[in-house]
Amino acid sequence: MSGVEVTAEDRRDAPSRLPVVLAVWTVVLALGFWLVLALGGPVTTSTDELDAAFRPATPVSEAAARTSADTIVRISYPDFHGVEPKIVHSTDFDIERYVLVYSRPEVLSGVRVSVEVVSGDVQVTTFP
Repeated sequence: MSGVEVTAEDRRDAPSRLPVVLAVWTVVLALGFWLVLALGGPVTTSTDELDAAFRPATPVSEAAARTSADTIVRISYPDFHGVEPKIVHSTDFDIERYVLVYSRPEVLSGVRVSVEVVSGDVQVTTFP
């Protein structure tokens, strides 16, 4: 060995580094949590938005149906983004639904989004 002998009395007199290590660890941990909170949640992608649009909260209101349909059209059918839809509230075979039709007469085509009120089921169809 090195020839220096450490006694129990020397160990008691030496300052403990444990409080310093714990203080530094606490500061690092607090800064990490602060950083996570400051950055906020993850950025939503168009896939996340589209997934949420196909699963609106039930029972679906007209505003929620419109929001879902607008999101679907904006992401999946950008040619019809900005077109004011025709909204029909109907009941077919005891199934209440909102039907939103986005169409442009000059191109003779459109998108039909049907949103069921009770189940929140969304169906999208296009026409020439």
